[in-house]
Amino acid sequence: MITDKQSYHSYVKEDLKAHGLSRVGVYDYWWRDCLRFQLRLRRIEYLYNTAGHNPLKHLCRFLLEVVNHRLGTRLGFTIPKNVFGPGLHIVHYGTIVVHPDARVGKNCRLHPSTSIGDFNGVPRLGDNVYIGPGAKIYGPVTLGDNVAVGANAVVNKSFGSNVTLGGVPARIIAEKGAMEQGVFSGDTLNATNKDLPQSSILNQYQCRTEDCPDSPQRLWQVDIVEHTDGKDFAGFGQGDFQGECADGVSAPTARDAAPADGAELCLLSTTPRA
Repeated sequence: MITDKQSYHSYVKEDLKAHGLSRVGVYDYWWRDCLRFQLRLRRIEYLYNTAGHNPLKHLCRFLLEVVNHRLGTRLGFTIPKNVFGPGLHIVHYGTIVVHPDARVGKNCRLHPSTSIGDFNGVPRLGDNVYIGPGAKIYGPVTLGDNVAVGANAVVNKSFGSNVTLGGVPARIIAEKGAMEQGVFSGDTLNATNKDLPQSSILNQYQCRTEDCPDSPQRLWQVDIVEHTDGKDFAGFGQGDFQGECADGVSAPTARDAAPADGAELCLLSTTPRA
């Protein structure tokens, strides 16, 4: 929750990262309606939580709520204050209904035609949660961290962390979470890769039978890698390694999963694929 000016700026910074921005210019502010709604919402949260007995802050908050309510109605949003943690990304305009007593952690990616509602209680969602188009989450349910809720899923019971949910009613359809499914932007991944479970830090590989042993290569699947200059990067991709099909670590020659400009990647750790 935003409690002071410092936390307000932190929330705004993380929201911009989720939208792939480092700062917001005039064009972005007026052209990206969802982002403009979010930025106003954060300002409303700041004024509401810090106003105290300051009548000017109360007046500013009231006027801003009126303006943002009109924008939200046009976009189809019913999103109250103090529900979402930092790093919220409303992907597109469309109907989004959220109960004011619901609580959602940081880095939520929220698609249209979704509902987080009340039915004898309200949901509590963890960090790094992806809510796909048309998903419905209702009742006194709890979702852990790093959960992906698939399109049109209906969640009416609690689930733990690091899973993908789908279906009506929702069930676990994959033992991989939102981060591993590649549904977040690179900036969000950069900011949150240290929060991923240790089991996600791996490089899976196997020898390509058609190439081994004459032209040994490895198929690879990277969940967390880092630049050769030491800067962390979380990602997901596939490519080829040169070298022997053994337990040693070698740098990849394929660069299709590099974070920028084909930068060479180094591995953090390796786990042989069964």
